[in-house]
Amino acid sequence: MSDWTADHCATPGKVYSSAVERRYRVSATNAQVDIGGWLNRTWELFKSNLALWIVINLIAGLLGILTLGILLGPLTVGVCGVILKRMDGQPAQVGDVFQGLKYFVPGLIYAIAWVGLTFLLVLLLQFTWVLSRLSALVPAVVGTAWAFAPFLIWEQHMDGIGALRTSFAMAKPVFLMLAVYVLVLQILSGLGALACGIGAVVTAPFFPLGLAVAYRQMSAATSASALAEMPPPPVT
Repeated sequence: MSDWTADHCATPGKVYSSAVERRYRVSATNAQVDIGGWLNRTWELFKSNLALWIVINLIAGLLGILTLGILLGPLTVGVCGVILKRMDGQPAQVGDVFQGLKYFVPGLIYAIAWVGLTFLLVLLLQFTWVLSRLSALVPAVVGTAWAFAPFLIWEQHMDGIGALRTSFAMAKPVFLMLAVYVLVLQILSGLGALACGIGAVVTAPFFPLGLAVAYRQMSAATSASALAEMPPPPVT
């Protein structure tokens, strides 16, 4: 079955998701990872609205814990949405983080997949003493593969599986350098933990901010003409 036939036999949401997935896969092949430039941009973004970043990350983290992880994925989508809105010069408030609940199922799928794969890989590595030393790198690897999933769920209204698949397709052409960038973000965002753990509240937002910068740069490679050919997003 051709792509056109498959798309037009699907529901409106699936038509849009399929079209967007193809565009992002093509655009990612033209992307370049600029670790220094992206970190500088992240730092400027971090300083610009520090209080907002801290509060929305606290909300997502605390409610994620209180609900045994059920709301973590959807609220992560909300956090990413707030960041993108501010990056695009749009007004965004603390309460906007709860807009991520509109994407409850895709967000939940994203969180389950992320946690599940990380746990599985760490568990498998423990069976070999040499490979067990690589366990610490697993979060960076998984984080790289699915770094852009919550942004795609928010901005392109993708379903969970489509977002995970598209995120990996975007990361794959530059996976090694992107993994280095993600690892650096994880280290920097965790520096606050050295201050009796309290400082982590301040530094933790650096991670999603850095991913947002990378997402914007990676997705910017999509040409205006390609985007113009996409069907409009489904009404949510």
